[in-house]
Amino acid sequence: MKKLRLVLLLLGVGLLATFSAAVSMPTAAESTLPPTFVSLSVATEVLTKTAVEVPTELPTSTVRPVSTVTVTDTRDSGDWKNWPVVPEAVSSSLRTLYLQGLQVGNDAHRFSKIGDCQNNPVFYLAGYDDITRYNLGDYVSLQETVRWFSGQFKRESAAVRGGMNVAGVQSSLFTKTTVDAVCEIRETPLTCEIRANAPSIALVSFEELWDGDTSKYETYYRKLIDVLFQNKILPILATTATNESANAIVAKLAVEYHLPVWNLWRALQPLRSHGIADGFHLTQWGNIYDFSVEPFSGWHVRNLTALQSLDAVLRRVR
Repeated sequence: MKKLRLVLLLLGVGLLATFSAAVSMPTAAESTLPPTFVSLSVATEVLTKTAVEVPTELPTSTVRPVSTVTVTDTRDSGDWKNWPVVPEAVSSSLRTLYLQGLQVGNDAHRFSKIGDCQNNPVFYLAGYDDITRYNLGDYVSLQETVRWFSGQFKRESAAVRGGMNVAGVQSSLFTKTTVDAVCEIRETPLTCEIRANAPSIALVSFEELWDGDTSKYETYYRKLIDVLFQNKILPILATTATNESANAIVAKLAVEYHLPVWNLWRALQPLRSHGIADGFHLTQWGNIYDFSVEPFSGWHVRNLTALQSLDAVLRRVR
């Protein structure tokens, strides 16, 4: 009987030690990043579609929720109209996030589109996956990034849908399976796209602040960013073509989270009617992927500057 009690006692101690070790391990969602904003010059090496070398050790910092990290940023969110069209810097913390994402299975050669009808592959980016459709003209340096993300431009994202807004993309009521993303029960469009594509970068572009409620728009946009951060995905936020209230929120969150911004609004300003056909939709004429002949339509500018933004961020994180 004494031997039996001794055996049971030893087993109990072993189980307690195992349980203590398990509960003390941090989850992926709890990790955070150092809040240092660093301006990096564009890399000069040529990109090729090869494996990305990931450091075996990455910087660590105190465990706390992503949304409460105190950050500093030299940009003035109130001056967003004068921000550059293409991101000029990527913070060291975001580069760390990107590399952590590769370690947990995100694909360096994949990005996801997140947004509304303006992200439909009928007009947006898909032409870069067909060599007969695009002409980069003076922007031939972008060819390597086209090659790097080959197959992703025409991909039908589960997180893109006509009428989708920042709240809808996070609701299972709007989940819809696409040719390229088979969604599961209870997945949201956003979580389905993340699981199906395992992107390393997300290009986020919502053109409408639908009901004019800026508080609600900011709340759901913040939640969207947090989901991407928790999955170690680097977001690029786009300003809208026409909605300055929405753009002010995008700029505010970009500064808070140190996120690169694709300033579509500024890119469209030099165009006739600012590239807008009817108060919302972009103008379109000719081949919207032919950048060898001007004048450009609104869709020319959207497709070109989106690619330039992907290119700029990619060169800074690799």
